[in-house]
Amino acid sequence: MRAAVLTALCFVASLAVRGQTPAAARGVDALGAIVGIWQSDVSNGVSARSACAWTPQHAAVVCDQAVTTPQGEQHATNLYAYDPATAKYTYYGLNHAGDRIEPVALTIDGPIWIYGGQTAGSDGVTYRTVNDFSGSGFYTWRRESSRDGKTWTMLAQGRSERVSK
Repeated sequence: MRAAVLTALCFVASLAVRGQTPAAARGVDALGAIVGIWQSDVSNGVSARSACAWTPQHAAVVCDQAVTTPQGEQHATNLYAYDPATAKYTYYGLNHAGDRIEPVALTIDGPIWIYGGQTAGSDGVTYRTVNDFSGSGFYTWRRESSRDGKTWTMLAQGRSERVSK
């Protein structure tokens, strides 16, 4: 469970609205909504502070995270990318140096961002994280699971606040 919460925080702690709605931006510019510094609330003893910035060529957004757990501070690096050839977004998360990096589908539909949810894991369960950017200066998130890909059960939830741009 701690790993699921940590993964969910890694997905969501670096997301927030910076004065534009996700629906207003297109293509790679939609990723600009996550640029800034964000602080997540505490969920099961875990919180995260994320600093997100554009790559020098404005091709992707990289987030550096400090994740505080009961066992101590951990660090993660997240990359958000857009492929103009396919018009698709992808998330990559690196929790530990040397870990294998797997692409995770990211869907942006107005104020709702959904990570994963396309493929069941080895346990037969599909997992996803849903972020709701309907608020101003914050977003809410929830981690969900499903056995059929249609009915989702909430596993964890929280809120992240914008600290600065």
